[in-house]
Amino acid sequence: MANEPGELYFVREQEVHGGALTNYVKIGLVKDKDGRDSFTRLKEHQTGNPRELVLEADDVIKCQDINRIETLMHQTFAQHRISGEWFEFSGGGEISATKAYALNLAAEIDAAKPIFDAAAALEEVEDDGSVIEPTNEARKLAKVASENKAKVSIIEGIEKEIKSKLVSAVSAGVDTKGAVSVSERALPGKFDEEKFKAENADLYAKFIVAKTKMTKRFTQKFETPDLASLDQRFQDFVAASQETVQAAAIQDVNILNELSLKLAHEKALANWEFERATARIRVLCGTHKEITGICTWSRVTKTTETFDAKAFKAAHEDFYGAYVTDGGTTVVQKTAKRKAKD
Repeated sequence: MANEPGELYFVREQEVHGGALTNYVKIGLVKDKDGRDSFTRLKEHQTGNPRELVLEADDVIKCQDINRIETLMHQTFAQHRISGEWFEFSGGGEISATKAYALNLAAEIDAAKPIFDAAAALEEVEDDGSVIEPTNEARKLAKVASENKAKVSIIEGIEKEIKSKLVSAVSAGVDTKGAVSVSERALPGKFDEEKFKAENADLYAKFIVAKTKMTKRFTQKFETPDLASLDQRFQDFVAASQETVQAAAIQDVNILNELSLKLAHEKALANWEFERATARIRVLCGTHKEITGICTWSRVTKTTETFDAKAFKAAHEDFYGAYVTDGGTTVVQKTAKRKAKD
């Protein structure tokens, strides 16, 4: 995820008659690098919208990692999403609370930025092969990371069950109201390098190039706790969620969709805690290869000889095509991260 500064905005709508503000809010972003601000973006959104769009100064929140905050906001408030970046809230109080949440989140993200930047910089530095013992801070961070990794894994298991029921609903002809989509997608063909090499050894050799790149692998070595080791609130949430899924029939689209969005909220929170803790662990690891019992972070520069398929295709496009296999098709199943349509 690119770490770029920008603005998060909350655009409101006014009714055509009477001018009252609706409960619909567009939560979007503008990046500083694009040379425009939220008020310029407002004018673009206004085009084609019959309602007057409203944006006040306190509806704009600056953040040093604008992509991350928008993603987290969209995931956290998925239960309110009706389409794309548009969300529906119960009223002004809930909207104010959502903006307050965004302000706090922006502060957290800005505070964490130096850590993420330092971790990203270290990723480009070769490790020195050394092993260090864990500090108390490293152990605490590993506990936070492991607990939140476990939460994400548990949530994804429940999400898989929900998707299975919603896909079954589609197969049974149930109107899922946009809660799930099932489509067939063509896969890109794959160049058969081994066959080409066997049949055209001399030409193949002409496109062998030496490439130097850093091989990076970060592996967490701590154990993932089971559900019983996690906080009671999360245990209760999981128990209630599992009970709902088990009791729901495939026709209970709204129930399954609502639970899916609650799970998206919980997963967003757990992922954020996991990412922050992991970035701090990487910084503690520094240029060392390993923190005993916590992680290994191998970063080694290697030079290898490889076939430059891109250059070969540019020089012999028709010949290249003769060695591309049919990619076939695959079925794509996606649950919608928004409220099901009425």
